[in-house]
Amino acid sequence: MDEKEFVRKFYECAANDDFSGCLEALKNISAGTINEQNDDDYDMLIQAVVDGNACAVEALLKDGRCDRTHRENLCGMTAEEFANDYPAGSRISEAFQNAPMSKYIYRNGELIPRDDIYDRIMQGTLEADEGCIMMLQDYQCAMLLVEGKVSKEDFESWLNPDELYWEAQIILLAGDEEYGKKFICWDEVRSEAEPHEWLSFLRDLPQYAHEADWDKLIQEGKTEDWHSLIEVCPELKDKYEEGLMGKYISAPFNLYVACKKNDAEVVRVHLERKKHKPLNENWIYPMPPGFLMELLLSAAVKNNAVECVRLLLEYGADPDIFDRHKENQKTPRELAADKPEILNLFNNRK
Repeated sequence: MDEKEFVRKFYECAANDDFSGCLEALKNISAGTINEQNDDDYDMLIQAVVDGNACAVEALLKDGRCDRTHRENLCGMTAEEFANDYPAGSRISEAFQNAPMSKYIYRNGELIPRDDIYDRIMQGTLEADEGCIMMLQDYQCAMLLVEGKVSKEDFESWLNPDELYWEAQIILLAGDEEYGKKFICWDEVRSEAEPHEWLSFLRDLPQYAHEADWDKLIQEGKTEDWHSLIEVCPELKDKYEEGLMGKYISAPFNLYVACKKNDAEVVRVHLERKKHKPLNENWIYPMPPGFLMELLLSAAVKNNAVECVRLLLEYGADPDIFDRHKENQKTPRELAADKPEILNLFNNRK
């Protein structure tokens, strides 16, 4: 049988509601034939939907080689848009609702996988059109605009920039600030972006640091991400360190909590800025009723906060000072009796 016979067989099976027969026939029908558009730009899927041929629609969607971005030229509608006119619960409506994500587009006689579309456009081997844009993620569409692969007119015609996901908004802002300002929604970015993502794009857009949720960035941002940002944007260092000074609670408790949590970055900032109580004294908590605080070095030792111990020693903490706190009543060295790594730091301190 030649291909025309298999096409005839496909429609014969569809007329008899023979789903498996349709699928067998489709195995011998090329992607070119499935996606060939007639004078009205109908392909096999659009024709099946318009004709109300539910079995053909189900089989074509199951086969998966249809280019569902095709539009016919009378109403400018895709097969899925035609299907929306069918009642909810109808076979054609259900077929599209249950169909997996479209896998291909068909261009210039070639079936192109969804995953290849973006790279092909960027490489210049595929021309961007509305159908391509329909298959891509928002951030990819934004990159195509920034790289000049799509015009602003087409970009705004093919999708709604006001509804772009936050990643795409940031890409537009970084690539064309004046244009990107039209579509940025900082509330959405603050709500959706993870701290590491904020710190990453602030490397390119430090002028928008005031839009960030600094409390969240200080609480959840990783030290290495902060350092990477400050390396290229040193003007943000003071703001970062000021945030660290209140990361847990107001000083001096902030430093105490940091010692217990082994947050060496907070400890470092306090010590560098000399924002701390005497390291070798039990100080009295200033708010009523007032109580004796344990030594910072003791707090770090008890929580095995090795990096904090290292910093405290560097700035003059003495492991042999007696800690008068009621729960300690020992020196930090004695508290570290079962912590060999910390004892090694004590023994090798200068």
